[in-house]
Amino acid sequence: LTVQATWEEVSAVATIKDFVIEYPTGVELRRDNVLVAFDASVDVNDYDYLERKGIRYDFLSINEKGIGDISRYECVVRRSV
Repeated sequence: LTVQATWEEVSAVATIKDFVIEYPTGVELRRDNVLVAFDASVDVNDYDYLERKGIRYDFLSINEKGIGDISRYECVVRRSV
């Protein structure tokens, strides 16, 4: 399944002083993490991982966002080892 998503590497999103910062859901955010946002039409809860350019990424957190109804999912993913 191919879907559109907003893809932002953590280093482009935040300044990280000590390599690790806390994400509101309690996940440790590292430089090799990626923040990904999906439209609400894609139920990311149905998937265990995503793949981009042949690289597999595991979901660390999935947050439902929106005022009232869910309008998007904001996720933190990390490259699989």
